[in-house]
Amino acid sequence: MIPGRLSVFGLELFSHAKVDLLRQLGAADGPTGDIAVYAVFPAVGALDVITTRSRRGPFGLRKDNDYTDAFRNVLSRSWAVPGAEAMALLAGAGSELVVAETATNPSLLGDLQTAIVDDRPLPITSGVDRSVAGGDGSIQVHLCHGPTRQVEVLRDAVLHLMAADPSLTPRDILVICPNLERFGPLLEPLISLDLNGQALAVTVLDPAGSSHTPIAAALTALLEVIGGRLTRSEVAGLLAHEPIRSRFGLTEDEVRAWLTALGKVVQAPRRPLD
Repeated sequence: MIPGRLSVFGLELFSHAKVDLLRQLGAADGPTGDIAVYAVFPAVGALDVITTRSRRGPFGLRKDNDYTDAFRNVLSRSWAVPGAEAMALLAGAGSELVVAETATNPSLLGDLQTAIVDDRPLPITSGVDRSVAGGDGSIQVHLCHGPTRQVEVLRDAVLHLMAADPSLTPRDILVICPNLERFGPLLEPLISLDLNGQALAVTVLDPAGSSHTPIAAALTALLEVIGGRLTRSEVAGLLAHEPIRSRFGLTEDEVRAWLTALGKVVQAPRRPLD
């Protein structure tokens, strides 16, 4: 029995197997009676349509559950469908859905964010004064040729922001890059380049190479293999995680000896029939 509430963070995609595991964990006769799953979904205004449709019946094949028409906002219709599928699965498994409050600032970017949250059409078509070209600078679009030029323009844009607001420092600025493998080698040498006495300190963080806590890594490994029979290598991979070994009171030497013995049993030739 797991005492208290079990909170699950950081799961980006949900499958039938993952949601079924969460449902069993939170069942009245399960190992914990209180489980909270925290998920990110931008289009809160579309949740009623998604949850209503999901409760009409079990979530089947993706081709039979097209949530594209659940959105009025064109960006959500293009990018938020995987999130809608995850919300549909979770809505069918949970007893309560709670939405956290969101806050936006009065700007063109704030208007765009609010339109996505409320699932309304984009606001930038309402007039020239609110268009990107005549906006307030909270959204900027730059046309660049090649990754090197893109990083150079990024550096110039950051320097302009810092010049307009002296209170800004490099620690206040976060740059999100969709292809770090391509742009990573260019970021530090170009952004930290000293130009007329102006140089920016930059730190590149790669989530793919970041370390996870042992429990998070063990949970991720467990969720990746549930829903079917396991091979010996998959069992060995699970038992390589210390939290899983501790749960069953196993040491590394015991696991190694057991896997070795199991290999001998699997590979042993069959005795001929009499």
